Amino acid sequence: MVSSRGERAPNGPHRPTPVKIPVISTTPYPHPAMSSNFDQLVETVSNTRADVEKAEEGNKAATARVRKQMQAIKNLAQDLRKEMLELRDSGGAQSQG
Repeated sequence: MVSSRGERAPNGPHRPTPVKIPVISTTPYPHPAMSSNFDQLVETVSNTRADVEKAEEGNKAATARVRKQMQAIKNLAQDLRKEMLELRDSGGAQSQG
């Protein structure tokens, strides 16, 4: 493959590591959307550990993956926060009484 500057792209094992997509747990909970977002959040944080370690060792590609995963974590945390507010405002998961 030739770049726009006429240089050949390097061939070999230096391909970026694909970002792992978290698996959503199918365990039944009283509020499935909330628990699946929490499970996704935990899974994403766990999957990010290896790339954080690589980034700390100076791997620049790993830093890009960590930033992308941190954005996903931020979005999952925001979704979970919204669900907690909805749960609070609706009176909780279980009816009082």
